[in-house]
Amino acid sequence: MPLVGDMMARCAAFFIFIVLFLFVLMFMPVGAEPGPVNILVASRQVEIPSSQAYLDSNGVVKAPVEVLRVLDVSYVVGENRVTVVDDGRTYELRVTKHLGSTFIDLADASKLLGFVYVFDKDSMTAQIKAKLVSFDFAEGKLKAVFDLPVQPSSVRLWQDPWRLSIDIKGAVALVDERSLNVGSADVKGVRVGQFDQDTVRIVIDLTSKLPYKLLTVGLSRELQVAVGSEISKPAAESKPPAEPPAVTGVVFDPVDNDSATIKVLVAGKPEFAASMISDPLRLVVDIKGVVLPEPIADIDAKHPLVSSVRIGGQKNMVRVVLDLQRYVIYHVSVDSESVMIGIKMPAAAGGKLSQKTIVLDPGHGGKQTGAIAGGVKEKDLNLLIARQVKVALEEKGARVIMTRTDDSELDLPSRPAVADRVGGDIFISIHCNACGVPDKMSGVETYYHPAQLSSRALAAAIHDAVVKKTGLKDRSIRERSGLAVLRHSRVPAVLLECGYLDNSKDRGLLLSSDFRKKFASAVADGLKAYVEGGSAIGGGED
Repeated sequence: MPLVGDMMARCAAFFIFIVLFLFVLMFMPVGAEPGPVNILVASRQVEIPSSQAYLDSNGVVKAPVEVLRVLDVSYVVGENRVTVVDDGRTYELRVTKHLGSTFIDLADASKLLGFVYVFDKDSMTAQIKAKLVSFDFAEGKLKAVFDLPVQPSSVRLWQDPWRLSIDIKGAVALVDERSLNVGSADVKGVRVGQFDQDTVRIVIDLTSKLPYKLLTVGLSRELQVAVGSEISKPAAESKPPAEPPAVTGVVFDPVDNDSATIKVLVAGKPEFAASMISDPLRLVVDIKGVVLPEPIADIDAKHPLVSSVRIGGQKNMVRVVLDLQRYVIYHVSVDSESVMIGIKMPAAAGGKLSQKTIVLDPGHGGKQTGAIAGGVKEKDLNLLIARQVKVALEEKGARVIMTRTDDSELDLPSRPAVADRVGGDIFISIHCNACGVPDKMSGVETYYHPAQLSSRALAAAIHDAVVKKTGLKDRSIRERSGLAVLRHSRVPAVLLECGYLDNSKDRGLLLSSDFRKKFASAVADGLKAYVEGGSAIGGGED
């Protein structure tokens, strides 16, 4: 009997082990949850107009091959691999084709090319950090060399003892020697350290309070700082101010029906500001600190994305205007010879709205009431608005799926996952805002994830239509990386704040069925413009 009892105990223990094992296996993630990924290079956000970096189901960050250009690496794309030429050496990287674009494994590429790569899954951010390669101090100047262009985030003079600190974010100090003995009349020495996991700090130990001057302007691989009594001495002779760079021409390149580039020929890496403006729909790029010595004729583009390109000069500024045929992805970059404007068809655009599946997400639900004001719960109003938007979209022939149709409660990642499950093309989360102070704030806001350029175009199209048709106060489109429903979406996605629930006027409008019909019609107009082209302003007649 003791033997039988012992066997039964072992069988029971084995059974419990199997049950626990299966339980753990059931809830163990098969792979990393797919989703868009932000890419930072030396702490700067990287935007690739052609496509969006993402985390695949195996937890691998796939980045558009164009990120190599940001890293100043030459490459040639082949059928199944990309050939990279870096510092005279040739490498080959395997590529992945996704949604018509070419992607590389960012971790593998970074390792192969010698870059420092870090991925933070919580923020879905992949960062390539600049490495401090060397530093020296000679003839009153600090020279620090990095493998990527950097810019000081802080330069500060300290007392007791006197020292100058220079902080560089998005960088790591991997040099063998961390200190340098200078022993001059002005400078005792130079020290280098990792101030925090993301910041390199260079400290120049001074003999006394001394003037200093940052010699490097803008982004550069070589950071130079002059220190010492010689700085305060007047220059031997003053030179006349340099003439501002001149725009000498514009080249329009219709890459294909879905993309085009506009190259503005100007030297000096000028600053710029770009924005998409409605009524009429156009992209405006202001190039600052430059002149237009001679008029440049308008370009009759006759392209599916842009009808014409116009250029005009103002005092110390040149404005480039692209008259758009539709909402687009845009990206502006500069080099030593030109300002490059790239435009592209957004994801899920093209064709007819009747061919698209739209996923509507009424925010909150169940125990998650959202804001409460005037006896109204946000979750209930979100559902009413979403139902009306569904009707308006179905009238235009779209297929519409709602993440909830009653007072159900869903966690945040499950909401955009519906779009993946049903083959959704576009995801819209519907909410009402609140600020906590009655009648202080009013208006509509539309949010998109900063790493999703197609979502920026979608936000602009819907927002323009809603503001124009409803008369609600325009509180602009806004980027926000911390909204989980946007961060986890693999399709163009926006979060629409339809008005302020704690504003009595906004609340009264949103409680009106007639106003909700108008609001829903505007959302449908914006979606139609995003998909089919044209401006969202002026209605959405079929």
